[in-house]
Parts: sequence; structure tokens; C-alpha cells
Amino acid sequence: MDTAQKLNILKNETFIPADHRCYELDLSQDKSPHLQQLGCQRLVTVDAPAGSEIRRTGKNENPHIDLMFIQSGTIIISVPGSNYEVNAGQRILLPSWLPRRHLVKSFCRHTYAYFKAPELFPHIQAISIRDCPEVEAVDFYTSQLLTTHSFTVDNIVYRSSLLECLAILFERELRSNISQTIHNRGDELMHFLQNAHGNMLSVSSAAKRFHMSVSAFRLFCHQCFNKSPAQLVIETKMARARALLQYSDIPIAEIAIQLGYADRFAFSKAFTKINNTTPARYRAGIIDK
Repeated sequence: MDTAQKLNILKNETFIPADHRCYELDLSQDKSPHLQQLGCQRLVTVDAPAGSEIRRTGKNENPHIDLMFIQSGTIIISVPGSNYEVNAGQRILLPSWLPRRHLVKSFCRHTYAYFKAPELFPHIQAISIRDCPEVEAVDFYTSQLLTTHSFTVDNIVYRSSLLECLAILFERELRSNISQTIHNRGDELMHFLQNAHGNMLSVSSAAKRFHMSVSAFRLFCHQCFNKSPAQLVIETKMARARALLQYSDIPIAEIAIQLGYADRFAFSKAFTKINNTTPARYRAGIIDK
């Protein structure tokens, strides 16, 4: 059985010349724990002549991340307001929810991996391009995987070993700078929560503001703060409530609305549960000191 299969990828708004070739490795034949942990669902090598064009709206697609290694040639990737030129020796991370257009400027071979679980990498929210010395290794590995006349490629142990190597490279790229990125986005999140008013001060609104699903937002909060989103939101609300009660004369009913509660009674119930005293008593206690 061939380890790669030629695909027909003419879809929707996609125009592909006749000599455009796309080869997908059948990952179902391999038991690669690293690839499974990363959520890698597809591994495809593409030979695209100049003029190949692909358009995606970002809608009606299952959310995923494409990691592309450009092995030769140049691709121009356009998203609203920006154009990116990606050349041989570079890699690009592409979130699927962005509307985008790919135009092959010169004959291009590239390999891309499709990761079906973007919530595993919540720091990836925008296009990212960088020089990548690992492209040479990817080129070697995929060339070996796609050489269907080689005996070694048909060997499951050999193929699985190569896929494990690829998985390590993929993980390196997907997780690069994750700590600093998460730290920066954590600061952005806290600034948002400390300034949001009314219904915007909620888990769903915060997730939407940061272009994450609720599940991805939950993972992000655990990675960044070691707390659930609900814990983070309620703690922020209570910190703001105590500050407003202590340092302002804003009526309690108005504070409740500012913090997204339906009325003073809902706010009082939530505040009392966390602080073991009512908002009115808390304010009175502070004033009496």
C-alpha cells in the first residue's frame, strides 16, 4: 500500500491548475502518541505551480491551526488589511478562523500539518511567520515519506520513527514563546476584566473578546493564572466591588449594575458569600475606621 495518496482538492472557491499536486500521508496507519497529543489530523505535502490560488472565508470550517513549512518557492498570504510573503526556509502558523487568500508567486513545495484542537494552543490567535532552520529537516522527512518506491518507507517502524521526529518539530513550533505570549495576554485579560462594565464582565464576553472558544479560554486561564475563568471573573468582580465600596460614594445598586449583576440583591448575595459580610456592612465598617 502506498504511504501517500494523491488528492483531488478542487473545492468551493479554490482554483488549482491541472499540474498542482497534493499528497497526504495516511496517519491512520501509524500510532504516533506525539501526533495524537498535538491533535494532528492531517499531514500533507503540496507541489503548487505559480498562479495557484486558494481562498478561504474562515466560516463553516472546523476551527483548526495549519502549520506550514515552505520548502521551496514563495506564497503570498492575504488577510483583511495585510499581505504576508512567505519564502523557502520559513514557517507560518495560520488560524483557520481568519479569512485568507493564498497565491503561489513561484513554484512552491510546502508541507502543512492540520491541528484539529486549537484550544491546546490558546496563544495562537494570529498569523505568525519566522525563519525556521527545521524546514530542511521537514523537507528531508517528507521526501522520504513520499518516496513510494522505497522499501524503507513501507516499513511501519521506519515511518512511525520519522513521524515522531516530525511531531517533535511541530510541537517546538506550536509551543514556541508560549510562556511570554501567555504572560502578555494574561496582562491584557486582567486589564480587560478590570475595566469591563455590565454584561461585558463575564466569562463568555471575555472569551469572545480574546477570540477564544469557552473551552480554549478555560485552558488559557488555567495556564496563565491556575484558575478557572469563573474564579478569575468573580475574584476580579469582588476586588473591584471592595475598592468601589471603600473609596467611592457610588450607590450599591449602581455598583451592582457596573459589575454585571441584575440588581442590588443579586450583588449582595454574591458579595456576602465571598466576603462574609454584606456590601452595606463592608462599606460601613470601612467608614467607621
